[in-house]
Amino acid sequence: ERDGAAIAFDPSNPATYYIQSTAAPQYPPLLKTINGGSSFIWVGPPASVASGNGIYNALAIDPNNPQTIYSGLGGLWRSQNGAATWSQITPLTGSPIGAVAVDPSNSTEVIFGNNAGAIWKNFTMSAQPRKGYVSSLTYDSNRQGLIYATYSSFRTQSTEIGRAHV
Repeated sequence: ERDGAAIAFDPSNPATYYIQSTAAPQYPPLLKTINGGSSFIWVGPPASVASGNGIYNALAIDPNNPQTIYSGLGGLWRSQNGAATWSQITPLTGSPIGAVAVDPSNSTEVIFGNNAGAIWKNFTMSAQPRKGYVSSLTYDSNRQGLIYATYSSFRTQSTEIGRAHV
């Protein structure tokens, strides 16, 4: 990551990667390179105030199918063709999505969390274990179904600690 923006590498081709951007609101919030960073093109889902675009949006590549990319704005977006086209696959969550992950052993299982602290599993809200925004999510590689979430409480007074099983 750089300055909080996500970077995702195509596991089948290290010269192809995606970088979240907040550089200009008139562009989609995602850049793609296919030549190791020599040049970039804007490829993300449409971002606007209505879409719930956050300062730093979530980004993940399906480790089993690198043509499938997820980008979180106010709702979760998915591209199944290397970011050529996008579909919004969830409604707005009420807060920008800050983290998304795909289960490496099951591409149909996707988790994401928003800046209000809520976590969704398979596109249904599952838990809100604490305040703060969900800053990262990952699956435990040794225990199927177990996920880890980190929260940021930057600029808040929250000292609350929470746990939840999702």
